[in-house]
Amino acid sequence: MKTTVEQTSPPLSEHLNQSAGSFELVLSAVIFGLFGLWLDTKFGIRPWLTVAFTVLGFIGSCGSMYYRYKHRISLLNEAREVTPK
Repeated sequence: MKTTVEQTSPPLSEHLNQSAGSFELVLSAVIFGLFGLWLDTKFGIRPWLTVAFTVLGFIGSCGSMYYRYKHRISLLNEAREVTPK
């Protein structure tokens, strides 16, 4: 019996997991941007912290997506090595 990554989760949850990256990409930048806007209004230095935190949120979510992708690829490679030819 073959055990692959595709068999460990149902198809619907797999698609939802893959689409979560788009929400993370947008929402993290928006949340960090709003935090930066709040800090800008508190310190009166608008728009510097808004821009900085928005970029930081975007870079963070891109990094998260990259490392999840690498992990997924390593799981697929391990499953390929375990599968007999």
